[in-house]
Amino acid sequence: MEDTFVVAHSWGNLLEAALGIAAIVLHFIDDSSCVILTFTTAALSCYKTVLYLIDERVANFKWTRNNTTADYYFVFFIPLMVWIVCPTLVCIETGRQLMNNF
Repeated sequence: MEDTFVVAHSWGNLLEAALGIAAIVLHFIDDSSCVILTFTTAALSCYKTVLYLIDERVANFKWTRNNTTADYYFVFFIPLMVWIVCPTLVCIETGRQLMNNF
């Protein structure tokens, strides 16, 4: 691959997946550290998605400018919002749990 951003993001995806699996395993064995791991994984997921949006803007919409405005929003932007909103909600809930334990 020539695009180092894609390679780095792929490594980030693997890390995020591994942390998510670890959080699930810890949850099922009743280890309370699953909360901090879930918080971290959700924060990484949210940040990574925001980075996709920033990269697209900095690259002057290199990958999406061939689409109509409607296609951009319905195929690219709105689906990405799911990967920002859901992890943010997870961060809020797990953050509350973490703060209640201190």
